[in-house]
This record gives sequence, structure tokens and C-alpha cells, in this order.
Amino acid sequence: MKKWNNWGIVILLTGFVFPSYAQYASDAFRFSEIHQTGSARFQGIGGGHASLGGDVSSLVSNPAGLGFYTRSEMNISGGLTSINTNSNYIGQPANDSKLNPNLTQFSFVFAGTENSPRRKWRRSAWGISYSRQQSFQNSFMYSGLNTESAMVDKAIDDANYFGYTVGDLENDFDNNYAYSLPAAYYQLYMLDPTTESGPPYLRFDDINNNPISPSRQTGSFDSKGAHTQWTLAYGGNYDDKLYIGGSVGLSKIRYDYTHTLRDDFTSNNSAIRTSVYDEQLRVNGSGVNASLGMIYKPNRIFQVGVNLTTPTYTWISETFSELISADNDFIEMAPNDFDYRLTSPFRGSVGGTYFAGANGFITGTLEFVGYQGMGLSTTQLSSDQNADFKRNNRTEISNTFKNAVNARIGGEYRLGVTSLRAGLAYMSDPYKSQPDNIRRQRIIPSLGAGFRTERFYMDISGSYTGYKSTFTPYMLDQYAFYDANIQNKRVNVVLSLGTYF
Repeated sequence: MKKWNNWGIVILLTGFVFPSYAQYASDAFRFSEIHQTGSARFQGIGGGHASLGGDVSSLVSNPAGLGFYTRSEMNISGGLTSINTNSNYIGQPANDSKLNPNLTQFSFVFAGTENSPRRKWRRSAWGISYSRQQSFQNSFMYSGLNTESAMVDKAIDDANYFGYTVGDLENDFDNNYAYSLPAAYYQLYMLDPTTESGPPYLRFDDINNNPISPSRQTGSFDSKGAHTQWTLAYGGNYDDKLYIGGSVGLSKIRYDYTHTLRDDFTSNNSAIRTSVYDEQLRVNGSGVNASLGMIYKPNRIFQVGVNLTTPTYTWISETFSELISADNDFIEMAPNDFDYRLTSPFRGSVGGTYFAGANGFITGTLEFVGYQGMGLSTTQLSSDQNADFKRNNRTEISNTFKNAVNARIGGEYRLGVTSLRAGLAYMSDPYKSQPDNIRRQRIIPSLGAGFRTERFYMDISGSYTGYKSTFTPYMLDQYAFYDANIQNKRVNVVLSLGTYF
């Protein structure tokens, strides 16, 4: 059970006249956190690696890897993700699950012809790739008996904070929409002003004007979408020792979620038996970034690599809508459209690979992610509000997140035309503190296998991710509220098919 201090509710309530800074700082992180991508081969050895070449995943992880290609290649990779969630809300458990098929990667690499042995610049290749960088698929449910508050208390908090009068509540409504949460609940006869001039307000859900009525609360959350990228890359080979490459990425973000909270009031005297709050967010964005990489191979058994990726500059448009109902009546809130620009973190990775002859290899990568460099800006508001939006989000990001160093290690063992693979990825906790006592580092083990002939190959991998999270249906200043504690379990299977030409 939680109760916010006054500063917390100020940040929260400013969303009615100005976008919430905390919300958009969280969005910046959501659209920037990348865990495991690439072909089934790369995912089987722990994800993207900086010092490996000769795989279509090099287009994104390190374009210098294209310099290893001696023949052209086509690859298509499909994935299937199983999502299972277990939540606990006010002491009551609930379970949910979801199965998501997806196109993980589709790539072409076109290898150039071999140059004369007398020339140091041996060969080059270029490639184009579509890849899935992030998945926003999720689903969970929660349920519990709340004797302290209901969603209508959020409207009461807002009305009391802004000092709404009866005239304000009437003016914030027309025949089509309500323009504030208090106005919506007022029109549904769930908000009762005790004076004409302003606060305090009481719920109007009890015929005896009792402001506290226990509620059986049931909620569901479902999200979908992905962060995908088209990558155009070029790489070359200098003297079979130094490999250099660069790429340009054109990214696309699509994220939709729907959250529904149902309050069933348990008091026999309740004038309103059931109230439902629905919210929906739709986000679309397009961005651009660039990468520069290098791999150095001093001898046949060892090579090192480094890759630098600029921040992705993304232009985002979103629409937020709400619908509130009380028994058989409902009121729709006016949709909120907002456009802004997101600057994602700078990324840098360095790694090394040891080759055991024809028997396989072991590879490892360290990745730096500069979460504190994330930024948000907009031109949709007044000049002063635009400056406040940028500055306050900058402060929120700086206070909430820290730069992270992630680690990946993996290996491949070859048995003729077949290969066995294993990997482990460690994604460090990017939060400066854990107010909900949840550490958000992730350990992602993976296994894989492959079959290769002269012209064709097939790879398969499986990885597991388990982590904890929290979800807060609403936050209040005057009343107590609760979190849903969620245990998330994800299994991701990727199958890659490829051919050389």
C-alpha cells in the first residue's frame, strides 16, 4: 500500500495541462532498452557480438563483419515468443499468458569479387536487413479487494488539487467529450461537490454519501508492437587483418496498449454498482541512426572488434484516449494527441573471439549503453512549455537512470555439418535506485543448434528471460493505493533459414 507525497502528485497531475515528465522519461527508456536480437545463430550464443563476422547479424551488431564474406547470402528468421505472467495485487494472485509469432530478421548480403592478391584491399560486401530490435508484446491481469480506494478517487484527487468548482466541472463537458477526469466522473454522478466553490469532494457511490465503499478491483493490461529497423551496411577487408564497416539504420516504433480497470462496489447501499475505466495509448515513430565498426585479426586464432552506434533520433506521434462507465452509462474523454522527439542512448561495444581451429569458437562482448544521454523535446507547446518539457525530462532521466554495461558470452562447437551453441547475456540494472525493492538486471541463458551444407543452412535457438516488475493502476495523494507485483517469464524460439548464392 502506498501514499504519495505532495510533490509526487504535482508531477502526476500536471498531465492535465502539460505532459507528465515522469511518463515521458519512462517512455524514452521503454523505446531504448534492447536485450537480444539477430539471427538464430547469434541469439544462440548470447545475442549480438562485436568481434564476429560472416553472419547477417553483423549488419546491426558490427558492420565490419561484412568484410569476412566471400559469397552472397540470404537469410530469413522467424520467432515464437511465449509470455507468461503471475501477478499479486492486494494479496490475491492472477495469471495470464500470450503467444506471439514474429518475423525476427530478413537479410541480404552481396559479396564483392576478390581483388588481386597484390592489392591490400582484398574484398568488400554490402547488405540490407530488416530486424526486430524490441518486442513490446505483454499481457497480465490483476485482481483484489480494495478497502482503501477506487479509480474514482483519482478524479477526487485531481479535482481537489486544481480546486474545481461546479462551474468548472460543467464547462469541462460537452455533448461529445469530457475534458478532465473529474468532469467525467461528475457527469456519471460519482463525484459529489460539497460546495459550489470547490473542494473538498466526496464519492457519490453510496446513498448515505459514505465516501469509502470497498471495491473488488479487476484489471487487465495488453500491449503489442515492436521496434524494427531497416539497416543498410557496407564492410571491407584490408589484408585479411583489418575489417572496417559502417551502416545507416532507419527505425520504426509501433506501440499500442490497452488497460482496463473494473471497480465492483461491494456495499449493498452503493448507488453505483460497477464502474469501468479504459485507457488506450497508440504510438508511432520513425528514426535514424548510424554505426561504425572495426574488427582486427592479428592471427588465425584470435580477433577483436569494436562498434560505435550513434543515438537514434526518433520522431514520435501518440494518441491517448480514455473511456469511463458507471453501470450502463459511459463518457468518453477527449483524445490527447502529442508529438515529440526522442534521442536514444549512445551505444558502444567491444569484444574478442578465440577460435579453436575448425572445432568452433568462444566469444565475448561488453556493451556500454548511455541511458543518461537520453533526451526528449517537442515543438507542440508554447516556447516556455517546450523548454520546460525538455529541461524537466532531462532532470527526470538524470535522476532516474544510470549508464549501463551489459555483458555477453557464448560459444559454438562444430561436429561436421552440425553445430551446438550456448550463450549467456547479462543486462545490468539501469535504475539508480529501487523504490519498489525490485532489481531490474536480467540474465538471459540461450541454447542453439545448426546444420550447414555448401549451399544451405538452418539454425534454431531458444532463450529464457525471467524478471520482476510492478504496475500501478492509479496513484493518489489523499488516499492509499496499491501496486500489482508481476513475475514475468518469457521463452523465445528463433528459426533461421539461409542460402548462399
